[in-house]
Amino acid sequence: MSSYQITLAEAVDYLYNFNQNSDLLSIAQNTAFGGTFAAPTLPTDPDKGLMFWFNWIDTVGANQFFLAYQTYDDQGDGIRMELPVLSADLRIPDETFLYSPVGTSKTDIENFILNHDTKIPPQSTLTSQASVQGQTQDFLDHFPSGTENRLNIRPHIFYSARSTGSDFADLLSQSGAAGLRYYFGLEPKMSFINQIRIILVAVDSNGKNILSGSGTCILLQKGSP
Repeated sequence: MSSYQITLAEAVDYLYNFNQNSDLLSIAQNTAFGGTFAAPTLPTDPDKGLMFWFNWIDTVGANQFFLAYQTYDDQGDGIRMELPVLSADLRIPDETFLYSPVGTSKTDIENFILNHDTKIPPQSTLTSQASVQGQTQDFLDHFPSGTENRLNIRPHIFYSARSTGSDFADLLSQSGAAGLRYYFGLEPKMSFINQIRIILVAVDSNGKNILSGSGTCILLQKGSP
């Protein structure tokens, strides 16, 4: 089975590419560069995968950019879902965060990942679950700069239960893991259906990324499309 794991150096490259795009850098610095889910749950059904949805709220002075996630039927039509299903397992992040360093070099970005320790708040204040469908559609229609989407054809990234192996279990079973953090990245090849990517890492109860070096840390990215 294929693996979704990537190295720290690969993760830094994705984040670096994101910040080299002027529209995306403005979003990273002023709206969101990622977010965190407290106490994430994994599907126990071996036929269920994870679907992450991109959400965009394009309101003057109140923009929001975040992921929602839910399980989907890996044996059925789940991968062809166009918008989130309003179900009990649809999760929105408990916090989002900005890219705060002044510099955008690869060293700056690596240090940001290694030293990131934003404590996860107890409850999300982003949006209501019922609003997520419209915000996913807004991502397709208006991200990143108020015009039709130029970077992603589909509004989601999915992780198949049949190809993940133990990647997610390994990620969230690490000692001290209390949450799941995501960063937004960019695949520069325009041939990709979705150029906006997500990089996933486990966090502890203090909001610090669980990383032990580029050779042994667990970071996930290679979802589809």
